[in-house]
Amino acid sequence: MDSQTIAQKIKNIRKELGYTQAEFGKALGNVSYSTVSDWENAKNVPSDANICKIAEISQGNLLDLFEDEPADETTQPSVDSQLVKELEEKNEELTMKNEELRNQLEEEEKERKKLQKKKKKLKKKIKKLK
Repeated sequence: MDSQTIAQKIKNIRKELGYTQAEFGKALGNVSYSTVSDWENAKNVPSDANICKIAEISQGNLLDLFEDEPADETTQPSVDSQLVKELEEKNEELTMKNEELRNQLEEEEKERKKLQKKKKKLKKKIKKLK
């Protein structure tokens, strides 16, 4: 997709929201109207962070900005659902690792207690020998 198409989509989003360039910039977090103008005239492209903000305030899918047609949610998972899946997988992985570490810690704690008992017994024997 060329920068002209992205520029037009950004302009359409802004107009659909009823914002001036200045208002749109402010909604994005104090982006200047001239920066918005540069985006709309394909002189520059928004940063990744601003692309995310545009998608957020327009309640659109990020992919909609870069595809000729809006993403079809029935055939292509949204970025959000992909992130959720990745986070769930990572959470499961970390949960399993956490359980392994807990078990290891419990075993080490048992071993530590055994050693403390042995140390105590040895101290008593040494005391008797003196």
